[in-house]
Amino acid sequence: CERVSELVQNVGVLSTTLAEDPDTGPTNLSAVLATEVRMARQNWPTAEIVADFPAQTWVVADRFLDTVCENLLRNAVEHNDKETPRVEVNVETGEEVVHLRVADNGPGLTAEECEQAFQRGTRGDEGVGLYLVGTLVERYGGAVEVADNDPEGAVFTATLPAAEE
Repeated sequence: CERVSELVQNVGVLSTTLAEDPDTGPTNLSAVLATEVRMARQNWPTAEIVADFPAQTWVVADRFLDTVCENLLRNAVEHNDKETPRVEVNVETGEEVVHLRVADNGPGLTAEECEQAFQRGTRGDEGVGLYLVGTLVERYGGAVEVADNDPEGAVFTATLPAAEE
């Protein structure tokens, strides 16, 4: 039931996103992350979620920024094969861009999976969350990528345009 609910929510956000013109503006990434990290810790109490980000980080986004953060966190925990999934969330600020990184200690991705990570899923409900992440981040004028996490796992980086409060 939870998986179906998640899929319905993601498809709803995706259809709204594709149907509406973006209404972007300054959005406090730190406030959104604080909420999503707290919810992730509640939803996955056996996961170790470490977060390090400034109290105020403003980016150009819209009301769906929480969906980006939620899906990156969900992906890091749910696709992790460790007894204790470890997820590290951090934010690096620059003058023009902000990098949101979500790294995990899971099995990582193959080169082919990295290339296809943000493409529309062709295997039923698989990949809808990451496709939505890619769609939203591009809508904000940013980019998202995935790479190997040393020594194991994957690291997803969403680069978003910086904004002033």
